[in-house]
Order: sequence, then C-alpha cells, then structure tokens
Amino acid sequence: MPMPGDPSFAREERRARAREAAAAATPERIQELKSRYEPIDPDPPRPARRSSRRQRSQTVIDSAAIAAIARTCLDEHPGTWTSYAELCSAAGLDRQLALVVARHLVPEPTSEHWFRIRNGEGVYNMPTDEAERGDIVRFSPAEADRRLEEIGVRVVDRRADRRRKLVWTTTGWQLQR
Repeated sequence: MPMPGDPSFAREERRARAREAAAAATPERIQELKSRYEPIDPDPPRPARRSSRRQRSQTVIDSAAIAAIARTCLDEHPGTWTSYAELCSAAGLDRQLALVVARHLVPEPTSEHWFRIRNGEGVYNMPTDEAERGDIVRFSPAEADRRLEEIGVRVVDRRADRRRKLVWTTTGWQLQR
C-alpha cells in the first residue's frame, strides 16, 4: 500500500473513492457515466516472470510420468530422498508447480518410495486424501520419518538430512552439495 509521500498515493486514493462511489451508484447512473466518459488507459503491463500464473495453470501434469521418474531415480540411488520441486525440474516443469505435483503424486504411484519424496526442506507431509480416509498411520509423517531412518537417512526435527537429498542437474541426478 502506498504511503502519503509516495507519488502513486493520490492515484490509489482516487481509486478508493471511485470504488466507494461505484458501490453506492445505481445501475442507471453507472451506465450514464460510462457513456459520458472514456475509460482511462490501464496501468502499463508488468514484465512477465519466468512463467505466468496463467501459463502454469494450463500446464498439463502427467502424474504417472513424474511417478516413474521418482521410482527410477530413487531405485538408482538408495539411501537418498528428493523433493517435489526436483521432480518438476526432472520432468521439464516449472519448479513452482511443486505443490500441484505434490497433490497429484499420492503415495501409490511411487510404490515403496512414497516416504522419500518430501518438500524442499525435507519434511514429509501426509497426503490430504489419506487423512480424509482415516488412514492417518499408514502414510503419517512419523511413519515416513521412521522408514527414511531405516534406509540410513537421518531425520532431525522432521527434516531429512540435506546431504542425502537428490537434486536434478544438467547432468542428471546428484547428491546436493
């Protein structure tokens, strides 16, 4: 929100007054004003980020292909874990789609590796649909941490050891440095 000393403050103040007036105006008055005045030019377009929200929402996510990537990399690298963002990178998707991939990638398609796929901080979050089914033990964070420690990855404060994290690079899967 602009501050009173900011040059855009007056514009924001005018917009707020216009919104209040429009909310109180009758439909006839609004139509009269629209016909009398030309619309003001909109703000100049902002430069796009790497990918816009609209582009990301139109991206097709093939959860079976991502699950296959996860199974392959984790089969080849025992005693490791990876994140949803790294799987996005390996699948050629924007890393910002990690939360979407996490929702699509339920434990079953990744078979025995479900507990080795975590968020970027190494924390396992139980899939919402498993909690809704009432199976809060089978895919619980405690069970995921226990199983990860069984394969030799330390878990401290629910976070997996970052030295055992697989990251996707231009040359393939490697341990994080």
